[in-house]
Amino acid sequence: LKNSNLYLKNEELGNDLRQYITEQINNFRLPACVQGMSSMLTIAFGCRSFKRGIKLEQYDTKAYRFFIEEMAKRHILLPPLPTETMFLSPVHEEVFDKIKIAIKQSFEELKNTYYKYT
Repeated sequence: LKNSNLYLKNEELGNDLRQYITEQINNFRLPACVQGMSSMLTIAFGCRSFKRGIKLEQYDTKAYRFFIEEMAKRHILLPPLPTETMFLSPVHEEVFDKIKIAIKQSFEELKNTYYKYT
């Protein structure tokens, strides 16, 4: 690679976003979890961890679908299944704040609409 700092930058982006998502999950008290490494991450709802792997955890595909539809309304497209991994790259730096805002707004909508009676 021409830029040897690329992997380090990717790891910083991934760590930053996973930390932000974890904070928002806690702020909204959502039954959700995030995992990943370097620039990759996965979000799931209806679980508290990925200790047994996402396929063995009880996860809520309807909540995930609601979340990704809310994100799409904010022009952020995510994988259609909670078992798929998201990838970040330095290209995302210019929209990183927009991604964070969309996550916060989508979590809020999820809490106030999908989880309103739970």
